[in-house]
Amino acid sequence: MRLVTYEPKIPESAPKPRYLENLMTIADNLANYFRLVLRNSPRRFREELKRFEK
Repeated sequence: MRLVTYEPKIPESAPKPRYLENLMTIADNLANYFRLVLRNSPRRFREELKRFEK
């Protein structure tokens, strides 16, 4: 009998503590970027948001 090994998947709702700071930094940077885009060029905001969602 052979044992199958696999990497456990980490659900999005439970990130490992060592990744939590990186995830918070990325989210903060994205929020700041979109805030600046919205303030400086509101017309471009929607285009950037669509491009980001791809």
